Amino acid sequence: MSNKGFLIKKLRLLGEDNLKSEINFDKGLNVVYGPTNTGKSFLFECINYMLGGKDSPEQIEQISGYETIFLEIESTNGYEYTLERQISGGSFKKYNCSLDTLGIDSEFQILSPKHSKQKDSISKFLMQLSGFEDTDLFVKSNKKNDLKRFTYRGYNDFILINEMKIISKESPVYSDNNKTKTAKESAFRLILTNEDDSQLSWNHVNNNTSSLHKIQIGLIDKIINKLELNILNAEPVQTDENLDRIVKGLIIKRSGVSSEIAKLTNSRKKLWVDIQQDESKILSTNELLKRFLLLKAQYETDMERISFLLEGEHYFSLLNYEKCPQCNQTLTLNNGELACSHLELDQKKESYKVELKKILLHLEDLNNTINSMNEEVESLNNNLMLKKENYKKISKILDGQLEPQNLVIEEEIQDILNAQKVISEVKQKKETLSKLLDEKRKVLDLMEDGKQVDAISSQQTDYSQYYKDLSENIKYYLSGWGYPGSNNVEFDFNQKDILISGKPRRLFGKGYRSISYSAFVLGIMKYCTLKDLPHPGFVVLDSPITSYKDEDEAEDKTSDDLQTNFFEFLARVSQNKQIIILENKKPSKEVIKNINFIEFTKNHNRGRSGFINVKKQ
Repeated sequence: MSNKGFLIKKLRLLGEDNLKSEINFDKGLNVVYGPTNTGKSFLFECINYMLGGKDSPEQIEQISGYETIFLEIESTNGYEYTLERQISGGSFKKYNCSLDTLGIDSEFQILSPKHSKQKDSISKFLMQLSGFEDTDLFVKSNKKNDLKRFTYRGYNDFILINEMKIISKESPVYSDNNKTKTAKESAFRLILTNEDDSQLSWNHVNNNTSSLHKIQIGLIDKIINKLELNILNAEPVQTDENLDRIVKGLIIKRSGVSSEIAKLTNSRKKLWVDIQQDESKILSTNELLKRFLLLKAQYETDMERISFLLEGEHYFSLLNYEKCPQCNQTLTLNNGELACSHLELDQKKESYKVELKKILLHLEDLNNTINSMNEEVESLNNNLMLKKENYKKISKILDGQLEPQNLVIEEEIQDILNAQKVISEVKQKKETLSKLLDEKRKVLDLMEDGKQVDAISSQQTDYSQYYKDLSENIKYYLSGWGYPGSNNVEFDFNQKDILISGKPRRLFGKGYRSISYSAFVLGIMKYCTLKDLPHPGFVVLDSPITSYKDEDEAEDKTSDDLQTNFFEFLARVSQNKQIIILENKKPSKEVIKNINFIEFTKNHNRGRSGFINVKKQ
């Protein structure tokens, strides 16, 4: 099973004042159902526009206030991308992430809306996702064999079918413009074969006179001489195998250096943490010492005060007071007792001695603590000094030896990788040189034999088998739906359309034409998948069932059974690809349970009224 292509995941419109409208799609069958004027056709136009369409979606009244369209897609390999484009037109922004994870700072790449070989464009990006390894492809644009570039838009004609085209009598291969029929047919052949018409650029030369062969030889010789000179100047000294061995040795050496760097870095980090802890501990201990010294000074002051009181006792006892020196009361009363207790010196003396003894004990403990803390600070400072020295040594080894050594190894590896790149380029140039030499021999053979090669006739390819295989895949869908006459489906080579039981598709009524047109594009997708050819991997159909109008004749309308089978069969067989259908016809309840079903009610009071949320006035 092919892994080429991508899925449409989400379409979002954003505008002023947080105005937003969005719709989500899944793998398999998606049906957007709703009556006329609910935004289905506008939704189709938005998808077409975001896949490289030149024309902006129709400026209907409901989108007033909307400015930007986002389209989220996912490759078959699971990579998510978001495309952004202004409704007014211009270039694309491509983000390598889903729409819901998109942020203001998300990186993006500018993609040109026009296909260009030199610039990054939306066409090249979508072609690569669809499985094209070469995006520089050409198709014949007219009967003169002039060439035009094949772009992703050439594929959209076979995957995005609007409600007017789906009922057209014109071949699905062609458009309404007769001038582009040759280009459309060439693009169709490219899709079926994955081979473009670039070889026709040589055919013009081969069909001219022999002088043109000489011009060819001259041009080829110039290219050959230039290539040979480039190869000679760039020829590497060593072989690719030797360089591989050297790279492996350097990688092992770098691994050892990186391991040592990691080991020393961890050691330095641990030392740094220890140094910070020690410095913090020294700081806090010194602060505590300052407070202890203040306390010691306080104790010493108290000792001086109490000693002074004890020494002054003798002199104080010799004094003969009539009145107390403290309270000024008469000391002796009639009965001989003291009027106050301030002069009870013996008692005070004893209390002073007790207090002095306590202070001496506290001071002794405090001195021991201070001495111990000073020793601790000294020990911490010594350890801190050793750790700082070790830190400097490790830093010197890391910054002065290992890091430069690692840088040198990286540079050596990069030099070798550059040399390998040169070897690869030389190999490619040699291959190109070999091809040019082969081409030169072919031209020389033509000149020698005097043959004029009719490149167009000689290059004619029999496409009958391709058309036959495509018809079988178209028949797969028509038979699955129970389409009348689907047991015999053939390809009309001249009309580039299908015959159903011998009857040209264009002769069926509108309803049957729209369903057979759907089978045609779905058949192309199945054909490409089975043959592992490039294809976007999805189809969008606008009104494949209810394309007819009320005034149509009865034979234009398809049967109810065919309409029912249409949805039921697609729901069963489309799990691995994506089909998006915009319809006025509602599938059965059983089908709805097994698909991604989105209903527009056209009623603001019930469900979702339509695709666009209108700005409130």
